Amino acid sequence: MREFKTPQGQRKAQRILQEHGIEGVIVIGGDGSLRGAMALDRQGIKVVGVPASIDNDIWGTNMCIGVDTSLNTILDALDRLRDTANSHNRGFVIEVMGRNCGYLALMGGILGGAEIIVTPEDPPTMEDVALALEDAYKRGKSHDRRDLRGRAVPDNRSGRLLEQPSHRLRDPHHDTRPYPARRQLTAFDRLLASRMGSPR
Repeated sequence: MREFKTPQGQRKAQRILQEHGIEGVIVIGGDGSLRGAMALDRQGIKVVGVPASIDNDIWGTNMCIGVDTSLNTILDALDRLRDTANSHNRGFVIEVMGRNCGYLALMGGILGGAEIIVTPEDPPTMEDVALALEDAYKRGKSHDRRDLRGRAVPDNRSGRLLEQPSHRLRDPHHDTRPYPARRQLTAFDRLLASRMGSPR
């Protein structure tokens, strides 16, 4: 894959495609895949790009394939945490995918009823989170859920946020619980994929 990022690697890809009589390529993927498609296009290969990325950060499209399915998975996780939050009288941080785009966190937080939504576009401090928690409890909320966007384990944004000092929160700690990423596509994603694959 690294080789493909170089002009020599791109010319090699062009030569291999021509040797096998391949006249065009359909690329289904996110930012990296579609950048590769643009590189092939510059080499004279006919390319069709289909945006399929849960990050929903592809320019020129309102919704990528996979976003709606991911959003429904997030809502399922939020709904499952509601009973635990109620019974333990604790707040929760929900970390979702999305890389540098806060779309999933924003939509998941709004639809799931989060008190505060943390996005890479507008990151709060731990003090901001603590103030939101206090306000929620003052308004009679018996549980609280956070929707926090961040890159999976390597970036660990939710862990770093919880490490920030705050005299307002008692016993904040970070525990990573993976949630299944694979599920059947929603009806909306199936329809969107079908429309993008239609010859008309």
